[in-house]
Amino acid sequence: SASSASSALYWFGGGSGAKDLDEEWERQQEVLKMRRASPEDREKYFKSVDDRRVAASEEQTEKWAWQKKQYKKGEDREL
Repeated sequence: SASSASSALYWFGGGSGAKDLDEEWERQQEVLKMRRASPEDREKYFKSVDDRRVAASEEQTEKWAWQKKQYKKGEDREL
């Protein structure tokens, strides 16, 4: 039965999902606020998004650069 399945999820730590709904609602309100914002505010927001993306890309590159090392002939690889 559907009600026993949902209560089983809640009982075993799945929760009711209310927190997720609250977070989704808050995020939706942020999106709506940005749609109504002035062009200057929107520009600042998109600049901050671009800055975050650049920083995340740089961090990703730094963390995974070791996997791209190009070994020259005769150079040992550390194990």
